[in-house]
Amino acid sequence: MKKLLCALLALTLLCTFAFATEGELIPAYSIEAPENPRTVAIGETGVEISLPGNWVDAEAPEDSICAYASPDGDMTLTVALAAPAEEVYAAVREMVEAGTAKEMMEVYVNDAFYLTYCTVDDLYDVAYMPLSAEQMLMLNFAVVSADVDTTVALEILGTARTVE
Repeated sequence: MKKLLCALLALTLLCTFAFATEGELIPAYSIEAPENPRTVAIGETGVEISLPGNWVDAEAPEDSICAYASPDGDMTLTVALAAPAEEVYAAVREMVEAGTAKEMMEVYVNDAFYLTYCTVDDLYDVAYMPLSAEQMLMLNFAVVSADVDTTVALEILGTARTVE
């Protein structure tokens, strides 16, 4: 299964973009919002996202802010606070080197910046959005099988915005 965020990794490689370092370009994508969106606030983070209108609230795991699920239960989104960017980058690099995650990528989706990776089994797509110098927001999309279409994950990422 070609998970959408992993497909972005392939696109990045095809476009000869690598992990962006100083002076390199970061790929940017324009994505439509989910169908019949429902806007939700992510706890007290000051971030809102739009989910497909038929997604439901799900029980959030301990240490998570919130969770949502597709109506068929094939995909869930769990949102949590993460460490500072430097620590997140180091942890993701370690997972890539250990072979538990596919190559990490920096990307802009509708002007929102993310650090992304997916697990080698294609069951988890993870995106980190900077909130401050001290913290990132982790959006973890999980599917029940690698055959689940994950287009909606990218649509949701494209709706993230900060509010006051």
